[in-house]
Amino acid sequence: MLFVVAFGAGIHAGLESFPILGATVGLGVVGWLVSRTAWGLLPWAGLSGLLIGRVAGDFDRTTCADRLPAGTVTVTAVVGRSLSSDLVTLHPVGVGCRGAITGRWRPGDRVAAGHGVHLTGRWIPAIHPGGRANGVLAVEQLRVTSGNSSPHRVSSEERIVGLIDRLYGGRAPMVEALILGRRTELDRELRDAFARAGLIHLLSISGFHVGVISGWVFLLLRLVAGSRVVAQIGAVVFAAAYVAWLGFPPPATRAAALVALVAMASVRQRRVQPEPLLAACCLVMLLIDPWAIRQLGAWLSVAAIWGVTRFSRWSDRQLGRTWAVRTAAASVGATLATAPFTAGVIGQVSIIGIGLNFIAIPLAGLAIPGVFASLVLTPLWPGAGEGVAAGAGLALAGLERVAFAGASVPWGGVVAPPGVGAALPWLALLAVALWVLGRRLTPQAAAGRLLTVLAAAVWATLIPGWWRDLGATDPGLTLYHLQVGQGDAAVLRTPAGRWVVVDAGPTGRPVDAGRA
Repeated sequence: MLFVVAFGAGIHAGLESFPILGATVGLGVVGWLVSRTAWGLLPWAGLSGLLIGRVAGDFDRTTCADRLPAGTVTVTAVVGRSLSSDLVTLHPVGVGCRGAITGRWRPGDRVAAGHGVHLTGRWIPAIHPGGRANGVLAVEQLRVTSGNSSPHRVSSEERIVGLIDRLYGGRAPMVEALILGRRTELDRELRDAFARAGLIHLLSISGFHVGVISGWVFLLLRLVAGSRVVAQIGAVVFAAAYVAWLGFPPPATRAAALVALVAMASVRQRRVQPEPLLAACCLVMLLIDPWAIRQLGAWLSVAAIWGVTRFSRWSDRQLGRTWAVRTAAASVGATLATAPFTAGVIGQVSIIGIGLNFIAIPLAGLAIPGVFASLVLTPLWPGAGEGVAAGAGLALAGLERVAFAGASVPWGGVVAPPGVGAALPWLALLAVALWVLGRRLTPQAAAGRLLTVLAAAVWATLIPGWWRDLGATDPGLTLYHLQVGQGDAAVLRTPAGRWVVVDAGPTGRPVDAGRA
């Protein structure tokens, strides 16, 4: 575990262009001094991560997203994966850079994947939240220069998208988010409802999806082949192939590594500790994509699975292994473990999701394999595939209703300006929860610790000047400016806590900027 921590720190330093020579000398000296102890591995782990991070950073600076100049550019490219109805990945050719960029079509200009095109457009550079170069090429003129050069890839993506549209109709964007990771077509109101309800992880390619589908693949192969080893190998191969086809998103990569390591431990009859197993999965994820160290999705994935296992192990020992107890412990653990990140980066923590998981997770557990089964069965047996799609659509409709119901619950979440100040209370709450649920504590002892914490909290609120000492004084008059499209909205907060909004932006169909 410490090895992976040192390795990740080295990657982060390498991406920041930390001086290689000085770090190599310093870590080399430290490694030599402690070489006769177990700590001797840590300096070399940090140095390895530093070198890999530097290579990844230098490689990113050779990509087209970093090299293309802002403004009007002309490029020849091969059309790649479709991201939405108007967004696509483009692979430039002969421009002295590497890697794909994102292009935005004009209405009616969409070209199928695999075709060569000559484009003129406006390159709008941007910086990914993790520091990686990014941007969008707004296509203004295009000319198709060659036919489809990768028919197999076209058939594997365009055919799936067309099949999803035919089977699921209005819910096709939701299915594309579940299967392909495309969320740009999702209705904003639906996406916001899932976020407020604490269920947004169900609309992204996460470890949950990979785990559910791998489990079903294992069960089906076990029924057909009978051999547990063959079923485990099949589940591992499927997980690896699916994640590779998606492009190795960090959460799904972590889950695929977990499936492989658990299967290997089972075949070798090893009893694996959860934390070192999770650390090994993180090591695989960082080796495949060093930039994952800066992606919020990767941190949330790791924190969530840690919270699930940490709290579930305590409930298994002290409260039993019933479905309700395990679901409650897993939901609380995942929420508390991810709350410092979501509060600090996004400024929102959904509490209502703890209870909604009792309904949403079983529905997702039915919907996800049902969608996969419908896509596999329809080309082979259309009637059966359409029937399965109808059942999966019913589960998807249930998920939508749960999300909207949870989003409408007052005080279902906590919203605050993002930052360190927003994350610290949740970090303290997580520390308290870990102290209350000690590894060997009985439920009675845990209840005693909880009462102690509550009593201390009550007394703390009675200390004169407590909030003043923490700097939580009245902020006075504050003014915010929100970009709402065609101008700015002015939002004022009075010292009495009243809010005044001036100019909420354009309204009408299909966009209501104020509501968004």
